[in-house]
Amino acid sequence: HTANDAAETLLMRLLSNKDLRPILRVDTKRHCLRPLLDVPRVEIERYADLHGIPFRTDSTNADERYLRNHVRHKLIPLLEREFDPRIIEVLSLRAQRIAEDLEAMDSICLGTLERLSGAPAWGKAWRRKLEAELEALPPSFHWRVIEQILLPKLGFRIGALHASRVVRFLRREHEAVELPG
Repeated sequence: HTANDAAETLLMRLLSNKDLRPILRVDTKRHCLRPLLDVPRVEIERYADLHGIPFRTDSTNADERYLRNHVRHKLIPLLEREFDPRIIEVLSLRAQRIAEDLEAMDSICLGTLERLSGAPAWGKAWRRKLEAELEALPPSFHWRVIEQILLPKLGFRIGALHASRVVRFLRREHEAVELPG
């Protein structure tokens, strides 16, 4: 994966209203490392060509029915031509900064979870403790804490919309909440 992939992923997530979590350099879930996320694809292709290193192109890469390919072949060239010839660099750097911000927010949320670990989950004492912890955080962290709480149970992130519904449920603004999974 290259800087192009990071830029494309950021645009795809924005266009499809998905979580902005970018491509991870160290992806423990998929057991892979991506050390070249700062390097544009053109540089890697130039290096491979210069050193006679063969590479393959996946035949599906040309199929614009896939969002990534549409972004790659239509949107990125348009942005390069009409807005900034360095758009790959700009977007991949932005993706990296978003990753750093998300890592910092996750760290704060995990600290909150550690402080909650003393009481049995979802009991009255735990809820009171959770309410106090949320009160101490900016509102933008509330849904993130809930998402982190549910992540080990569900195995996936429920996102801002569903996690915010849980926050409102805990504040007794709703009688029930339905979640995916």
